[in-house]
Amino acid sequence: MLGGGTIMAVGGLISFSHNYYYGSNSATDISGFIALGGIVADIVSIPFFISSSKNKKKAAALAISNQTIFLPQKNSIDFVTQPAITIKIGL
Repeated sequence: MLGGGTIMAVGGLISFSHNYYYGSNSATDISGFIALGGIVADIVSIPFFISSSKNKKKAAALAISNQTIFLPQKNSIDFVTQPAITIKIGL
């Protein structure tokens, strides 16, 4: 939202200044509304950045580790270590 809002605000302001001097009133009004919408989108994007930083801490983590597996034999259980990909999800 920040990128799109900034592009809308800059484009709307450039179009507004051009239409203010050389264009019609309706084109100037439309350009002004586009610039205003871009500024509003920039401001509205702030809570999304705040929530993304909170969710980053809760995100799943991928790691490679060694895990012990159990291999049953006829009369015993063998323990073998092998590499594994693990996912840790913090709740």
